[in-house]
This record gives sequence, structure tokens and C-alpha cells, in this order.
Amino acid sequence: MRAALFFAAAFAVAALISSGANAAGSCGSLSLPNSSTIDLSNVPLLAEATFKQNGGGGGTFKWGIDPCGKSLCGATSYLEQDGCQVQFLTKTGSPTWNADHIEMVYGSTSSGFTWSATLKLYCGTNPTLTAPTGTYDATIVGQDVTLVFYLQSSSFCVPGAVPPPPGPPPAPPGVPSNSTAEEAGGLTWGGVFLICFWVPLGLYVIGFVAWNYKQGKTGRDLAPHPEFWGSLPGLFKDGLTFTWSKIRGTPWESSEGAGSVGGTATTSAAATGSSTTGYTTV
Repeated sequence: MRAALFFAAAFAVAALISSGANAAGSCGSLSLPNSSTIDLSNVPLLAEATFKQNGGGGGTFKWGIDPCGKSLCGATSYLEQDGCQVQFLTKTGSPTWNADHIEMVYGSTSSGFTWSATLKLYCGTNPTLTAPTGTYDATIVGQDVTLVFYLQSSSFCVPGAVPPPPGPPPAPPGVPSNSTAEEAGGLTWGGVFLICFWVPLGLYVIGFVAWNYKQGKTGRDLAPHPEFWGSLPGLFKDGLTFTWSKIRGTPWESSEGAGSVGGTATTSAAATGSSTTGYTTV
């Protein structure tokens, strides 16, 4: 009789220990739409990792994250901040599959605030739980604090699937990404330059044409500053020939025949018999 009671008591204690271990150390399994199953019983731990907070006042904090609640703050917490100052003690619902990742939700009440944290768990090549972006989203409305973390591990890969190459998961809304302006659909620096160049030029031409038309001008005279633009080809040519003459060390003469520079060519005044003093030679 005593032996029977001893074995019964030992069995009850063993069952109690076993149930307690399973409760603390197992996340269960998750059935996927393709009829496969992910076993979450060995989800790894992320201990005291430094995160940058996006929103909610910003800042940098240390977080411990254990999706199965096996070893944080005396094996009671799923998430903790800065040495168990904030602890998430409850798990809301079961793990869910959302297109390409697993979502797990946890809750806490601390310092008069109601906290909710969602872990978005992506497939990765490393079995260790990692935070590729090093950031998380935070929203604070009144006394409600909502957090979203983005993590990776090979524990979250669909059975039979090849894990993607190392790198962060798809950038969540509000988290800076490395996408370029072209990928985001914005203007490139070239587009900004063209706008800054052509818009003022178009306004300049249209404005002067309208003004000259109002002044009664027609034809070529409608153009803005026709004298300047008409002389521009000659000025451009003079610039080239002047530079070329300096390179060759020869006298330079304007395309308008106004004389030479840097040489001994005869000036128009000497050709007409006038002195440079303004008096006529005899």
C-alpha cells in the first residue's frame, strides 16, 4: 500500500513538473495554409539587444525577447525592457501566419500604461533570433503603448523552403529603408535639375514675348533681348578664336572686324588717316 502511494505521488509530481515545463518552454506548433506545420517549441531567445525606437518619442532601449517565455525575468516574461523594468507577462491568442511571417502578440500593464507588443517573425538563415533592422515601431495614444518588432530566425522558415539570403525583412511602414527615389516613385536629382532649369526659362521667354507683343513688336522683335541673342553666335565664335590665338601666340581679330589684339595689325583709325589723338594728320 505504501509503495503504491509512493509511486502515485512520484507520478503526480513528475506530471506537474512536466506540465509546468511544457507551459513555460513550449510555444506549440503553427499550421500553415499549405498544410505544413512549423514547430515553435525551440524558438530562440534574444537577450538584451539594443533597439532604436521609431515613434513614441524615439530613443534607444535594450530589450530581451523570448517568444516562448522560457528564461526572461525568472522565466515569467516574454519581453522585457532595460533589465525587467517593463515586463510582458501575458500572451494574447495563438501564433498566426500572415502571408510571409508569423505574428505573436503579448500584453503588459506597467507604470500605469497598457502595453501591447507584436512580434513579426520572418524566415532567416541564422538559427539565432536576430533583429536585422535594429529598430521597432512605437505608438503611444493616451495610456496605451503599442509596439511592433521585426525579427528573423531559421525557426520561422516554412518546412522545405529555402531561407532567403541574409538581410532585413521587408521594411515596415515608417521604418527607413535603403530604397532609392526611383523605387519609391519620387523625383531623382536629374528630374529636379530639369524642372529648375526649364520652368524658369519657359517663364522668361513667355513673359518677354507677351511684354514685347504688348509694346507692338512683331516677328523677331518679339523674342526677349533679340540683340543679345542675335549676337550670341558671334560672341561664341570670338571666344573660340581668341582662345586659339592665345594658344598659337598670333594676333586675334574680332569677327566683326573691329581690330586686332596682341599684334601689330593696322587699326581702322590709321587706315583712314586719323591719329589716335583725334586730330587729322597732314
